[in-house]
Amino acid sequence: MNTDYPIGWFAVAFSSALAERSAAPVQAFGERLVAWRDEQGRAHLMDAYCPHLGAHLGIGGTVVGDALQCPFHGWRFDTAGRCVEVPYAKVKPAAGVRVWPVREQNGVILAWHGAPDRQPDWEMPVLDRDGWTPDLTVEWTLRGIAQDILENGVDGAHFKWVHKSSIMAATGLPEATEHCFRVDLAPLATSDEELPGIPLRSEIHGPGMVMAVHAGEGFEGCYRLYATPLDQERIVLRGLVSVSAAQDADPLNQVIFDAVRAQWESDTLIWDNKIHRPTPLLTTEERLIGQFRRWYRANFLEGEALAETPSRAG
Repeated sequence: MNTDYPIGWFAVAFSSALAERSAAPVQAFGERLVAWRDEQGRAHLMDAYCPHLGAHLGIGGTVVGDALQCPFHGWRFDTAGRCVEVPYAKVKPAAGVRVWPVREQNGVILAWHGAPDRQPDWEMPVLDRDGWTPDLTVEWTLRGIAQDILENGVDGAHFKWVHKSSIMAATGLPEATEHCFRVDLAPLATSDEELPGIPLRSEIHGPGMVMAVHAGEGFEGCYRLYATPLDQERIVLRGLVSVSAAQDADPLNQVIFDAVRAQWESDTLIWDNKIHRPTPLLTTEERLIGQFRRWYRANFLEGEALAETPSRAG
């Protein structure tokens, strides 16, 4: 395990991106991986390279029953990563590939990043989607770290300058459990009255997902953003938007999705060009950022805090 990355659950693909009985290349945590579905529709994630002669199992590999077949020489690996067949050999070697713990829920395939001998010791929440529209999705690849993406969920001041809306402030103390940081935000009373602003609940689950929930006139909206490290420099963002409404939910979801995507795109311009400050200069009004950072560091980072990322100049 590379300890430069946080420990916990990260989204490595949308569920819709992995068809039944198919395999696909995946990159995350500085590793080349392969995601595949068996004949029963279950998702799996393994190291990408065949232990035989190094072929990438996700490029040309095929699913045969509950095994993944290498495109180079036909070696097959079961869901536990064990080599279960070498079609031309009388005795198959004791070979295998690393299997990564996965969960598939709420439209994404989650992978656990941690030491190979450490099994997941907590779970991401499964959201009740009954009465909600199907998720509309968007994806970006940019430079940065997952922590900075999640931090946006508690940064009330950025709303004015990035989103052209009211500065937001916590309406009470944040609720922090071991794997969830939750806070209610509302437009600051002393903020510019002419700027729009809506109360919302910001929830950060684990080291790689931030979710905003708010109630509008006749509907509720849920906007999830998953941030997953590709390598030391880049992350993938996967956004999902859905609404619950008494009528005309699907057309409304498209309208809401377009608006939320535009807001996220405003953020990506900042994220893709900023650096991470491990010890930022925070004002008294930004104490929520400091609280979030202490919570994140205590639960998901090993060793020292992440070093400041290099300058993007040039």
